[in-house]
Amino acid sequence: MKDFFKYFKITILIPILIFVAIGIYLGIKNYNNTWTIEDGHFKSIYENYDDCINNNLGTKTNDICDDKNKVKYLN
Repeated sequence: MKDFFKYFKITILIPILIFVAIGIYLGIKNYNNTWTIEDGHFKSIYENYDDCINNNLGTKTNDICDDKNKVKYLN
């Protein structure tokens, strides 16, 4: 019975660790591509104001495009 719980624990632990590792890798890879942290604020990165508006259509969050603490424009 002890062997069953040992293998069951390992079977659950390995996928969780793989999921966490993939999440960390993708977060590091996408840092400064789609989001960044500047001046202590988390900011989404967009090409320009129109790109921000187009990506937030239908979400009723277009007001973030005017907030410089939430958005960084490349152009």
